[in-house]
Amino acid sequence: LPMAIIRHYLYLSWLQHYSETSLISVLDFRDTVFQTDPFVFLEEQIKSGSPTELWLSGEHMPYKRIRNCVFNTGWIRDCYGRAESDKWGPYTVICSGSIFGTKRGMEVFETRLLQEVSKRRCHQHFVESDQGYTNVLYHSGALAKAGVTAQLDPRGVGPVNTIGAFGGKRHGYYNGGEILRLLRDDEGYVTNCPQKVPPTFTACSPEAKP
Repeated sequence: LPMAIIRHYLYLSWLQHYSETSLISVLDFRDTVFQTDPFVFLEEQIKSGSPTELWLSGEHMPYKRIRNCVFNTGWIRDCYGRAESDKWGPYTVICSGSIFGTKRGMEVFETRLLQEVSKRRCHQHFVESDQGYTNVLYHSGALAKAGVTAQLDPRGVGPVNTIGAFGGKRHGYYNGGEILRLLRDDEGYVTNCPQKVPPTFTACSPEAKP
């Protein structure tokens, strides 16, 4: 198995050392920057009575979809077939490197993902990414059927702001660097939505708030 998959067996094992009330984050640390405590957002949602057990982060729509991401398209096509790739093409790309959950939510997610690995065995066809599995499991409703209440937050909403798609022109932006500059406030923090944007840009999700 590739390390991208092996790590999920490790996550599932490590989860056994946490209490039932623990909140868990699984993050790709090399390109993650903390600006505040991310668990505050989850704690507030839980206190408000939200049934959510798993928080997923979407990459920027409408420019970053599965169908215009060569990586996610390839992972789903080469694992599930072209029909499935075409089916999920219009949908949001879910970042597999920014996932939060309750202990139970993470256990259900990791168990279901590893069941899919064992069933599909996509790694034998050199399809090594867990992101393809994550996207199909959520968009197909398989996570809901497995009994976990998952919430997909658009870019600009929730505890994570996934800004990778702003880094280049490939996903529809004339100048991604300009968007990244506009997202910063006077103190250098990245905000969910800039106050002013050029008319040729759509930098915010409809649900995003400054």
